Amino acid sequence: MIKLSSKSPWYKGLCLLDLLDSLDCPERNPNGPVRLPILDKYKEVGMHALGKLESGTVKYGSSYTIMPSKQQIEVNWIFNSENNGVPYAKAGESIRVYI
Repeated sequence: MIKLSSKSPWYKGLCLLDLLDSLDCPERNPNGPVRLPILDKYKEVGMHALGKLESGTVKYGSSYTIMPSKQQIEVNWIFNSENNGVPYAKAGESIRVYI
C-alpha cells in the first residue's frame, strides 16, 4: 500500500509499519552462540535478568559471560514466560534468569 504525505511528497514507499510487517523473521539457531538481549533486570534476593533468547540455549547451572563488561555469571534458575522453573531455554523463548 502506497501512502503519500504532504510532508514528504518525495517518498513513494511503504509506511513504516507495513514495511516492518513485510520483513522476514531471522532464523533462530538453538545450537548457536547464546545471545540474550537483557530487556529488564531487578534485584530480589539475587539478580534477575529478563529477555528474549535470540540464539543458543541457556542451561541451568551453566556459566556465561555478560558483554561488554566480560562479567562471568552462573545460571541458578531459569523461568519461562509462564513463570515456571525450567532446566533449559532455547532460542525464541522469553525467559527470566536468576543469577
